[in-house]
Amino acid sequence: MPLFDGVRVLTKEQMHDIHLTVLRVLREVGLEIHLSSESFARLRERGLRVDESARRVWLEDEAVLETIRQLSEARSPEVTVEGVDKDALLHILPARLDFIVGAHHGFVLDERDQMRPVGREDMLDSLRVQRCLPGVSVNRSGLLTQEVPEAVAWVHTTAFNVKYCEDPWATDCNGPQDARWITRIMRAAGVWDEDTEHGGSIYARSPLCLTGRGAEFLELAARAGRPRRVTGMPASAATAPGTMVGYLVQYLTESFGFTTIGRLIAEPPNDVISPCVQGDDITAMDVRRGIYFIAGPDISLMRMSAKQIFGEFYKIPGSSCCSIRTFTDAKKPGIQAATEKTFQALCDLMVGVYSDTPEPVVEMSCTGSLNCNLALSLEQAVIDHELFQSLERLLAGVRVDEDTLGFEAIKRVGPSGLFLSDEHTVKHARSEWWFPGLYHRGSWDAWVDEGRPDVRRRAREVVHEAQKAEIACVLPDDVAGEVNRLVREAELDLLGTTTGTVP
Repeated sequence: MPLFDGVRVLTKEQMHDIHLTVLRVLREVGLEIHLSSESFARLRERGLRVDESARRVWLEDEAVLETIRQLSEARSPEVTVEGVDKDALLHILPARLDFIVGAHHGFVLDERDQMRPVGREDMLDSLRVQRCLPGVSVNRSGLLTQEVPEAVAWVHTTAFNVKYCEDPWATDCNGPQDARWITRIMRAAGVWDEDTEHGGSIYARSPLCLTGRGAEFLELAARAGRPRRVTGMPASAATAPGTMVGYLVQYLTESFGFTTIGRLIAEPPNDVISPCVQGDDITAMDVRRGIYFIAGPDISLMRMSAKQIFGEFYKIPGSSCCSIRTFTDAKKPGIQAATEKTFQALCDLMVGVYSDTPEPVVEMSCTGSLNCNLALSLEQAVIDHELFQSLERLLAGVRVDEDTLGFEAIKRVGPSGLFLSDEHTVKHARSEWWFPGLYHRGSWDAWVDEGRPDVRRRAREVVHEAQKAEIACVLPDDVAGEVNRLVREAELDLLGTTTGTVP
């Protein structure tokens, strides 16, 4: 369906002002990053101003602009009020959506509204529910086991996913120590893609700082000749300015600045960052309560602004930067969750996709999440799937042709006639209209006669029915045995002992 120019939040001049401020922050304020002396020396050799004792680095415009050029595949580092030196990307709606459950949550919300740590049975239940939902690719449970120590939690979760998912995705990790075991497990299962960038996500520790696991990953990847993208992760009014545009400035500063540092640590000709999409997770602090929130009209405005400046100004291609999120601050399924998730999904959808392909596929991700993305509810995942199906119908648009215009049907039925039994209605009625699975359509009396069902109760029934299914390992016995052996070796390496827990 065409976008008809889409929804835009910022003008060209406003985006250019943001861009110039980002460069000024990197030039005059700089970044704090915890690196080895060798890497700091390397940055000095590349012409950066470095204060190793303060772990501070300042970046000149040319280095940052080259990073932006590489990310966007622009013709030159030149940036004007029109954006980078590159033809505009397609600004369209997604061709279709992928329904993605969870975000490696460590907690689940059960049907009694109790939040508890994730166990193996919860992960199996997540797969059972996903398999019963139409149009869902089951590539992970969306949960992170809490039955083992944190040092091996990602190892166990990876092993679980490769054993029970047909096409498992690579998981995150704690750091380089467990990342190598995750790689070995996925290779043993035959699902490791050598050409794809893997490893833990690298997020800045706002404001303007990169330390710990993130700095370690950045340095190792750069020295291996595969510099990685870094994503800013500030929280407005806490670790970023309390204005929307101030947040966006710091978000871009951290993303472009740390990515540039990693690129310059790498030795030429490997000091090149691959074109890639940018993150789109926005967080702010409610200054009245001192807590973070991730849903609401202001969050959607910032998400729409970020998508626009990445896609329209910097012309960075890809659909993930325009993913549809279903975040909510609600603690349980209900009116707040439904309102926040629907509002955010519609705003994300209507801002469109800035794509270099004519039929982009976009993730509808973090479905089932509740409580500021801290917990997963399987009931909520089923409810979110209803939203997913309604958005798919929205994307299908309205078809206008000789058949759908219905002239012959109108001619046949004529004045005072009834279209219900006409062949045109029989042909189109079931395919033209969307029919809900959870929402109730019917008379008041019918609703009462059915026991006054609500959406959550219907979703709970879907979960209960799904939980009856058996989940079998998809790997041959010898491969599954090898995966279990690698898990035990990883435990001995990372813990000094085994847990006795089988993923």
